[in-house]
Amino acid sequence: MRILFYYICIFNVGKSVANSGSADVCADGQSSETGMAPGCSDNYPHVVLTPKVVTDLADGIQIRKFTTLEPVFKCVFDEMIDSLKLVFDIHWYINNDLVVVNMNIAQGKLFDTHMRPHHWTTTYSMNMQVKCSVRARLGPNETPSPFFESEEITAGVISDLHLNSFVEVTEGKAATIKLRSTVPVGCFSKNLQSQCNHTMHIRQISYNYNSNRCINNLQTGDLAIETEFCGITIPSIGWDNTLDLKVTGYVNNLYDEQKTRTATIHFTSLVRNNVDISGTWNRVDIPDLKVRITDADHKLSGRACLAFTLSNFVTIYGDEYSFQGAGEYVLYRHKTLPYSVHILQTAIKSSSTGICGIAVRSVNSIFVLRTCNTISQYFSNQNVLTVPVVQYKQCNDNDMTIQETGSGYKIHLPSGTEITFQYERYWIKSILVKPSVLDDGLVNGLCGNIANKESISTSWRVSDALQQLFIEKPQNQTALRPPQQYCTCKKEAGPTDDPSILKFEFVQCDLSQPIDVYSCQHPNQVNEYIIDECTLSRNRRSVVNRNIPTLDDIKEVIPLTYDSSFNPNYIPQEPSWPEMWSKYQAQVFCENYTSSMEIVRLCRQYSSFNVDTFTEGCMKDIKHGGNTNYVEWIVGVIKDYCFVELSRNATSMSRTTENGKTLYYELLYAFCPTGCRHWRNCVNGKCIECDSNDFIGHDCLALKSEPPKDIVLAGNGSCNTRQRPCLKTDIYGEFKSTLLYCKLSRFKITVNGIVQNETSNIWPGEYNSAHSISCQFPRQPRNRPTTELAVGYIISIAYDREHFGDNVSIVIYDENCVTCEVSTLTCNVVVSNYDLNPL
Repeated sequence: MRILFYYICIFNVGKSVANSGSADVCADGQSSETGMAPGCSDNYPHVVLTPKVVTDLADGIQIRKFTTLEPVFKCVFDEMIDSLKLVFDIHWYINNDLVVVNMNIAQGKLFDTHMRPHHWTTTYSMNMQVKCSVRARLGPNETPSPFFESEEITAGVISDLHLNSFVEVTEGKAATIKLRSTVPVGCFSKNLQSQCNHTMHIRQISYNYNSNRCINNLQTGDLAIETEFCGITIPSIGWDNTLDLKVTGYVNNLYDEQKTRTATIHFTSLVRNNVDISGTWNRVDIPDLKVRITDADHKLSGRACLAFTLSNFVTIYGDEYSFQGAGEYVLYRHKTLPYSVHILQTAIKSSSTGICGIAVRSVNSIFVLRTCNTISQYFSNQNVLTVPVVQYKQCNDNDMTIQETGSGYKIHLPSGTEITFQYERYWIKSILVKPSVLDDGLVNGLCGNIANKESISTSWRVSDALQQLFIEKPQNQTALRPPQQYCTCKKEAGPTDDPSILKFEFVQCDLSQPIDVYSCQHPNQVNEYIIDECTLSRNRRSVVNRNIPTLDDIKEVIPLTYDSSFNPNYIPQEPSWPEMWSKYQAQVFCENYTSSMEIVRLCRQYSSFNVDTFTEGCMKDIKHGGNTNYVEWIVGVIKDYCFVELSRNATSMSRTTENGKTLYYELLYAFCPTGCRHWRNCVNGKCIECDSNDFIGHDCLALKSEPPKDIVLAGNGSCNTRQRPCLKTDIYGEFKSTLLYCKLSRFKITVNGIVQNETSNIWPGEYNSAHSISCQFPRQPRNRPTTELAVGYIISIAYDREHFGDNVSIVIYDENCVTCEVSTLTCNVVVSNYDLNPL
């Protein structure tokens, strides 16, 4: 067979061309090699052919003992016509370019006319338009019939979308795009076809200015793709099966004034396919898929769950109520996702309760802060803790992020739900749960729809030990982690990047929800108190870099108890107005108090802020508390509420206020504590660098020269070398700066009494959290005199390396040899063969 490559003009396609009056065109019923004179004749096969382009796999080249499979294009038609011994010309076109010409091919040799990869891969890319045309001859080089042309096919990957149409999605909702390959994937061996496939990699291109920024410590975006990696895989077996590409509107937690934004999905092949060596899939030019995303966050404007001061509550639907029950209650619980928030309430007055604990659960990761040790309907100073208990177990890096805010914590769940709370020594002053789109209509608990306020105590009280979160070892949930996995796919390899695609396949993947709360840097992010990965243990926490935890990293937990007379159904009676107060007087006071706040003015002007909610709470606090002592707690929750509302409206935040400054600037300034404003060291509403002056603390009002007080040593100052290395100790208290110093004065307990060193060592302390630091000990000598029963250190802490606070003592000993009493700094020998003779 001889294949000729030449340019040919084709005028008769699919039927004879009528005589248009031109002398050069063959008359009706005649044909020629070119369809024009000279050479016109009626001696040609008068047949009608209906060619069709079909793709298939065929044997390719032989490599050692393997026969490869390669994709081919076949021009298929009814070739047995009236038993005539015809020969055929078959031409192949790509994008209307003539690519392959086959002449005088006998019926039994048509397989030689397949268009194979080597015919086109160096010039064309996939998603090209392919067609074939065929004509018949009575014999080789006889007069041919007119050409009959097939329909064009798109050779590559096609979708079910119309050209230039958009996929429509809403934030948090999904749409499915149907994709199908029209060309097979080859294989390096026909016997190993199950191991062969081709991957098309995906990235999204955004036309939204905010699409790749961190706003409010969250990564913004447009789309999340429900997939395990940024791509689609086409198998060699089943290559023509439909592939579902599920795209979801990315939840960005911003109130978008434009309501819609657009993005495109781009496909690319970055490396040579090593399993299909034909080169067919090396270059693929799939048209971008256009997606229009409709904002849903604006529906949550003004909606938040609040729990503040003396057990005042506001649901995410805006219902206000007061609930004075004591015990553990569900504040927030998602109906379908494994996220929940519990609170503890105990008596703060004879007629009211306060919040003394919060527990946030995401799957089986839990963060707990508790300021009380006993739950009771009767208040006692012995029921509260001088240092809060903080527990944090993390089973998965993506379960939650936690930030210290100076006066509390801010927690982000994978759903985008944000929990902010503030506390002081004995009480949690306020809790704010800001829902995301993924919470809408799916929240219950005290934050949910409270149809019957009389049944709150029984409906949301947590009495089952399997559900309680404030016990030492909460039960793991049986609910599995959400099965979906999302990728945002906003990064791709560039021309100078490593050609290995693996590091780009999983860009911003492993998201359990269509929102990324992990990629942005969270200031003051909490990494400590990660307790034994996924097993809550009171004696161990892992270090920040998740190396194997040391035994010196201990975390003591004072267990929660319930008063012997505790009645879970007891609700105190509504009190009368205290002396010198009336409802009217309280209302006037509270209205004046709240309206005088600058943050309230900004909120009322630029958001759907309802100050009446906080005025009512203020009035209830006066009635239940008997005075205005708790009113100042309202300031914190108002600030948190206003900030979360205003900061989510990007358009409003960029507006210019009456003072000629942006609302964002004024809002942050209004958030700055008084001390920060004085020192002008406020960034993003938080104090910074006040350590460079003489003041410290989240409000820059504490003197650096005033050291921490009432500090407590882990293990009550007893360190047994049989149980842990005793190379450092944790110290609990209230710490107002991340920069601290430990002064260590070493002493020895001998058979003759205490011997103390004349000099002290000062070492930088290790800040763990606002209530925990660590002090490192100098390395101990291996050989000690046998008269030495134990060693220890007198420890004190300073912020400025000069003014040290209270002394506490730690004793380091071997329990196999001695027993020691820290309070008296004495030890007793416990083995008869202990050598007491001096060296």
